[in-house]
This record gives sequence, structure tokens and C-alpha cells, in this order.
Amino acid sequence: MEDGGGMGATSFDFSDEERRKQIESNFSYHPPTPEQAKLYEYIREEYKKMALILWKYVPDCRERSIALTELEISCMEANAAIARHT
Repeated sequence: MEDGGGMGATSFDFSDEERRKQIESNFSYHPPTPEQAKLYEYIREEYKKMALILWKYVPDCRERSIALTELEISCMEANAAIARHT
């Protein structure tokens, strides 16, 4: 099967069924339950508080930018954990 990008075939031999299932889960949409949606919002609000603290008190520099980016990544990973494992 061609991937459309000229990179060649994209068929894989998944000998590790558990890894294949994890990949399927990681790249699938997980509609939130009402409880999960509330938790996502709570987590985002708490992360937003920390982001505002960093923005206000940390000098405007590369390191602040990295800190804010990593905070954003951490928030996304926390919500992904909820989506995938609850």
C-alpha cells in the first residue's frame, strides 16, 4: 500500500500484538465521558494558572519559552492519559 507521499510501502509486520494495540489506541479518537470532560477542564485551568505565573515572573527569554512549551506538552499528556486509561 502506498502512503501517497512517495516514500514506499507502508505495510508493517506487527509481531508484537500488544504494541500494535497500543499504537491503535494512541492514534484513535477517545470521546470523553462527561466526567472526563470536567476533569480535562479542571486540569487545563490549573495548568493555565501555572503558565500565567511563569509569564509574569520569569524573564522573557528562551528558557521561559521552553518552560511554557513543556508545560503545554505536560497538560496534553495528562489529558491523553485520562483519555486512554480511564
